[in-house]
Amino acid sequence: MLHFIQKLFYSIKYRRVLKTLDDPKRSLSSDQSEQANESNTAGQGFVVHVVMAGFLLVPFLIGCGFGLVHYRISNRLAQQRAVDQHGVKIIAVIQSLEIETIHHDRTGVDQHDSESKYCLIGIQYSPPGSKRLFSRTFRLEDDTVCQRHNVGDKVSAKMLVDQPDVVVLDEGRLSESWYWVSLMLCVFFSGLPILAGLRMIQVASRRTR
Repeated sequence: MLHFIQKLFYSIKYRRVLKTLDDPKRSLSSDQSEQANESNTAGQGFVVHVVMAGFLLVPFLIGCGFGLVHYRISNRLAQQRAVDQHGVKIIAVIQSLEIETIHHDRTGVDQHDSESKYCLIGIQYSPPGSKRLFSRTFRLEDDTVCQRHNVGDKVSAKMLVDQPDVVVLDEGRLSESWYWVSLMLCVFFSGLPILAGLRMIQVASRRTR
């Protein structure tokens, strides 16, 4: 893909020059025509740079989006590891259950190609030996958790005693593999346009010497 981007860039940038070389009748014969050609070439070069910048910006923004997802996944997995090592068992009461459906519109019209379902589950719990109540809401990728329970049911979880707000349900835990998947997607989409841009700058600087 990097080679394709470079090839596209220079095919657009030097299209006028190659066309002139192929047709001897269009060779320049005066200073005025040379200045006009230089002006047109400069204008075309600016347009090409703007177009390529926009072309590279799209995957970069996608990579930034995956970077945000990776950050959230990292925090969630860090909490899971912490409660697994130092957490204590608690019993929480379900206060709310809702299945969230997200439609992925790929056609630009009212038809939806696919959808994703999540379980929004709100719980209320108390730390061991305390009557203070805490509330948390989780967005779980496994929507069947909402189908298996009702409001008022009790579910098991783990929490950190010194940080009562850090709670992880025994159900709907996130797999460690998502850490590497989100990281690779972030690096791929954000790193590729950066490498392509640096390569174009390097080649352009060589041609101006």
